[in-house]
Amino acid sequence: MLTTMRLGFFPRVATRDTCGDTWPPTASATPAAMDLLQLVRIHALTPRTILLLLLLVASLAFWRHHDDILPATGLLHPEAAPLRVAFYTVGLGSGYFRLALDLLESASANFCRNQFVQVDYFVFSDQPVPSNFSANWHIVPEVKRGWPFDSQDRFKWMRTHALENPSYDYLLWMDADQKFERPICFDMLGELVAAAHPHYFDDSVTGYPYENRAESKAFIPAENARVQNYFSAHFFGGAYHKMLAALKTMNDWMEDDLSRSIQARVDDESYLNAYFYHNFPTVVLSRIFVWPEGYENEFPDMLARHGGRTEAAALARLMLSKPRNDP
Repeated sequence: MLTTMRLGFFPRVATRDTCGDTWPPTASATPAAMDLLQLVRIHALTPRTILLLLLLVASLAFWRHHDDILPATGLLHPEAAPLRVAFYTVGLGSGYFRLALDLLESASANFCRNQFVQVDYFVFSDQPVPSNFSANWHIVPEVKRGWPFDSQDRFKWMRTHALENPSYDYLLWMDADQKFERPICFDMLGELVAAAHPHYFDDSVTGYPYENRAESKAFIPAENARVQNYFSAHFFGGAYHKMLAALKTMNDWMEDDLSRSIQARVDDESYLNAYFYHNFPTVVLSRIFVWPEGYENEFPDMLARHGGRTEAAALARLMLSKPRNDP
């Protein structure tokens, strides 16, 4: 028999579940628990629902005793130390170095412009330090070896530098031929962050360019039971320790392949996709997140679904001539 009683300001609904226990509890229960049960206002509390309610009560108790974190946003308390982000790119050769400086200018104006995050920018380059370099911009000296090594050595460069600078919370990589177009921050932070490649959005039509040779460490079976994107190497990142493991694994795979004269189908991007195949990212940014310049007419329907060119993309990838051969 269902009865209704008043314990406080709201009517309490008592019912009997499949285990034979009467709910809600008596007036001796904690006010927080009673209020939560009151807000649910359901006639049958299953064991699953009860468990969820208990978890909610526990989480509220946690936030009450951990006021260094803001539960509404997950951000650090204004008085707490900021999160530290190491933001990497490559600028080998004069042409790519100019692109890297443009990227850093746009990032400094748009990426994590708040009191909760401190960003340091690092450019792997063979170019001299400009006189007007910002205080949080840094050049990490590297030797230009030519394509594709100027790109695919990124895993080794990032890991080596991160091991020497262990104070960062997040490590991010972004190719230099991109720019930030509008403010963004926490969308790009997570344990493992990937961006779906803008060129590949329907594998049944175009086919994802996975490495298809089983002898390669980057091999991904074309047909498998996993829901999988094809991810772009233009942007990726994650939490410090997660990225250290990822960078080591991807670099080891690549060096093993190269020692056997195997060049992966899409160079370093193939190893990134292989790693994410076995370790699915916790944050996947839409393929319109890094929007290729000049492709507005190629994928108009996809772009329109996300609000159009001016609203959809946070970054723009340069699709014109690449200055790979600049000295």
